[in-house]
Amino acid sequence: MYLFSDGYEDQNNSEQKRFGTKKLIEILNNNARLDSPVQKQAIDNKMITWQGKEKQRDAILVVGLKFGGL
Repeated sequence: MYLFSDGYEDQNNSEQKRFGTKKLIEILNNNARLDSPVQKQAIDNKMITWQGKEKQRDAILVVGLKFGGL
């Protein structure tokens, strides 16, 4: 299960386009089976690439929870 603030999806790129919920969910789905540190790195790398030289405009929070047996 993932919980996240709107900061990640609201981040703009150099063209002033926001990242969006659809892209965030795609990243989470594509990396869900990987170890937590690898997931974090994938999420961080995607945002760094998206942001480019734009400053972060809001707090970004992404939390992943794994329940036993799933």
